[in-house]
Formats: sequence, structure tokens, C-alpha cells
Amino acid sequence: MSFTPPDLSGVLANEQTMNSRLTTFRNDVKAILDDAEISYASDLGILGLLRLLPVPDPRSIEFNCYDSWLTKDGPQSHAKSARMYIVVRDKDGISMSGIDVTLQRKPISGGNWTTVTSGKSPLSYTAVADANRGGYVYRTYVTNKPSVSAEHSLPQYYMNYFNDDEYEDRIPSSLLNTSNLLKATNVKSVDKTGLDYDENYIEVVANAAGEMKGAIMINNTPTILGANSNTHVYIGYDITRGNVPSATKLKGYGGGFVGNGERDSLGIFYDNSDADFEGAYEFDFLGYPEDEGYTKAGSATECYVDIVGGISGNYTYYRTADGSVDNYGGWWYDSMIGSTYGPCIVFYANNMAANERLRIPIKYIRAVTP
Repeated sequence: MSFTPPDLSGVLANEQTMNSRLTTFRNDVKAILDDAEISYASDLGILGLLRLLPVPDPRSIEFNCYDSWLTKDGPQSHAKSARMYIVVRDKDGISMSGIDVTLQRKPISGGNWTTVTSGKSPLSYTAVADANRGGYVYRTYVTNKPSVSAEHSLPQYYMNYFNDDEYEDRIPSSLLNTSNLLKATNVKSVDKTGLDYDENYIEVVANAAGEMKGAIMINNTPTILGANSNTHVYIGYDITRGNVPSATKLKGYGGGFVGNGERDSLGIFYDNSDADFEGAYEFDFLGYPEDEGYTKAGSATECYVDIVGGISGNYTYYRTADGSVDNYGGWWYDSMIGSTYGPCIVFYANNMAANERLRIPIKYIRAVTP
């Protein structure tokens, strides 16, 4: 049998290639250990170096959501979805790729967690509204280390205009129908310039000295008349108690259901030292404003109007965000509200001077439907 000697030059070339790769690999492992500030002996072999490598240890998870609310089919169609981006970080705050993460959700009203998706970090997901009310709490966590987690609430609305988000979600001047005031007295004009310059306030100008009041209809709200009580329009304000007594200057703003007929459901939040609320069946705020604890001195309190839908009528409720105060205005009847009606902003002030301005700062206008 013949014998063919091996090509030693080829064996040597392969050995040199392997040695070069091993050296590169050893240097790469050393670099990882150096970055992690892990010491090692200079003559330690590859296996010894590998045993010193740190185990990936996720320490935090970021839940970035680029929209804060959703609408299914209300007037703000741009907000039908919300983009989520999930990032896992180590103890030094460095982003970690390839870590298994899980995304779950449950209704804001309560219930069980259900898994929405899972994958490797960084993970992207787009949430889509499935209703005009309610919403979900989303929770993301490292799959193999559930203690590393984060949550984000994502409510759903028919519409939601407020003063601390992107420009397109601020209250637009077109939302308020200032060209057709209802039950207005001594109103010279309504200035909406603040809304046009991204400041959520309007100013009402008195025509002459004396009492000034009126109701401003809100456009694009869901149908309240004939709707069930799962339909709500919310108007929110931040109000700080002042130090002027009501006898000197009684002023405030609120909202409710108004019509050009005989029965409304309206209320006013005042910022006076001795009065902070008044509700009425009719548009008559000359009665008995009372101190009911809605406001306090030195800090802003969120007070909001809850206009509830009804088949033949309903109450309008007035609340603080923390639930400490809960009151209601009169019951409006569909048979007594006239041909023009709907949710509105209400304002009132006494002892006004001619051309004096009453500023109405609006925190949000929201609505939900079934």
C-alpha cells in the first residue's frame, strides 16, 4: 500500500490560525473582565478567565410609553394607539440586549393579569384602544427575574384634552363655543388667546361694573341626552383657596349641563376665603355659596365636574380628585332643557369693574362612553 505524507505546511497554517483566534478570544475575555473591574492573574488560561466572567444581572427595567392615553373612535383619532419601548439595564445603568422580558396587562378597574407579548430586550409593542372608557395597567418584567418590573397605566377615553402633553392634545380654542353663550349676563367678550398660545385658560371680559356670569358650551362631546349613565364628560380645575371674602369678591368657575329651557344642573367652584362651592337647578348663583372643603389655602386642589348622561335626565356631580368631597347639582330633565343644551363651562363673578377680566384656567376636558 502506498503512503502519502501529509502536507505539513497546511497543518502549520491551520495551527497558526487557531492560535491567533484563541489569542483574540482570550484578549476579548480580558477586556470584558477589565470593564467589569474584575482582577485576574496575567498567566491565567482561557478556561480560568471564563470562570471569572460576570453573570448577566438585570437590575432595572424601563417602561417607555410615548403616548399617555388612548381613544377608540372619539374626535382625537390620532391617539388610537400608544407605542411602548421596554429597556433592561444592569447595575451601572447600561442597556442589556437579549434579556427575556414579558409584557402583561389587566383592566384599571381590577382583574387578572394576562400576557400580551414576550421577547428579547429591547422590546417594542403598540397598544391599541378597544373601548372609549376604562383602560389597562401594563406591567413588564424580566421573565427569569420577576422582581425587576415596572408598570404603566393607560386609560382610554372618548376624548381627552389636557395641559401637560404634546401640542396636539392641548385644549383647542375650537372646543369652546364662545360665539353662542347661554344665560350670559354682563359679558363683553371671551378671549381665547391663551388656548391659541398653548396655555389652557380663557378670559371673560365684563361689559360694565357689577355681576357677570355665563355658560360656554363645549363642542365635540359625546351625546349626553338619551345616553345611559356610563357616558361622562369631565371638566377639571386646579383651585387654590384665596384670602378675599365673598362679600368683597365672589368669583369662580365650574360646569354642568345647561340648556335654554327651564332646568339645568350646574355648579361653581369658588376660590374665596369663606366659600368654595355652589350648585343650582337654575342659572342663579346669587343664593348661598358655602364652604364645603373643596379648596385649601397654599396648595392647588384638583376639583372636577362630572356631567353624567341620562335617558331622561341626570345629576351633575362635583368632586375632588382624592374623593374627600362629593356633591351634586340639580337634576336636569330632557323635557325642560330647550333646543340648545349640552355640557358647558360655567363662570361667575360679582363686583366686577368694566372691562375687568376673569381668568378661567382649565386643567382638562375629558369624556368616556360605553
